[in-house]
Amino acid sequence: MADDDEMPQDLSAESSGGGSVALQSLAGLRDKGTYTLLILVQDEREICVGSLQKRKFPRGFYAYTGSALGKGASGLPGRTGRHLKGVKKNRWHVDYLLSGANSVVTAIVTAYSDRKMECAVNRHLKDGLHAQLLIPRFGSSDCKENCVSHLLYLGSDKNYAERIAQLYLEKTDGVVQIIDLSKSSILEPASALC
Repeated sequence: MADDDEMPQDLSAESSGGGSVALQSLAGLRDKGTYTLLILVQDEREICVGSLQKRKFPRGFYAYTGSALGKGASGLPGRTGRHLKGVKKNRWHVDYLLSGANSVVTAIVTAYSDRKMECAVNRHLKDGLHAQLLIPRFGSSDCKENCVSHLLYLGSDKNYAERIAQLYLEKTDGVVQIIDLSKSSILEPASALC
């Protein structure tokens, strides 16, 4: 998808840099960029998060931000598709959170970039959404910009995808996409945790 006019359903949001927000499927994602998973934890629970050990996750929405700058499995379609798989080897902190039936990815927001922007986008989302950092080092244990966490707790039961996309437009210059999974059958069944 090289041209904006090939994207389905333009949501008519534009950035000062000429970017736009579009509703899209995983198949239409470009290879490189930054992404945020909007995750709903349906009931409070404790889970083992690899080296971070057992952590409490209150009920509500979370935003997890990462980068995918490669091709194939390391690109946006491969990385976000892997996050949606229910049964997989837990490699990243977010895998532990997503491997239980209690956690559901409701949307993915992406922006195209050849640069690693996850830290700047994550900080902008934290400030713009007044999010809380409940789990230090989650997704940021190797962060070179000293981020406390790449997992933001948003709280209340409402979908933040459009607000996240608007904040992306303020921080990035490219096309921003929202992939709404709230009514999708893309999600695979999840395995048990700990």
